[in-house]
Amino acid sequence: MSTDQKPQHKKCPSGIDSWCFYQSSLARGKKPGFHKVWVKTPINEEYLPKILPIYQRLASSELLSRKRIPLEINPGNVVAIQCSSFSPSNDAGMSDPGIDGPPKNNVV
Repeated sequence: MSTDQKPQHKKCPSGIDSWCFYQSSLARGKKPGFHKVWVKTPINEEYLPKILPIYQRLASSELLSRKRIPLEINPGNVVAIQCSSFSPSNDAGMSDPGIDGPPKNNVV
């Protein structure tokens, strides 16, 4: 956990445009501000051992480099299907509310 006494910003991006207040200040040649001012939601040290392994797994190169499965759905068709399922001209006779809306013989 990063504090004023023990700053932990070596993995933060450096440079003037960094989102990290500490690295941005160093790049400007200024003394970094206080963590209590800049860190709006500090992590309680009691929870850090439970959160850190999750963060490390999510930020791992292995997970981030996995190939994504391409979706073979045309977004335009999905919109057309969703819109047509509620149009008066839809007489498919299906009763699945996820496809046609409520059943035609019930009053809603």
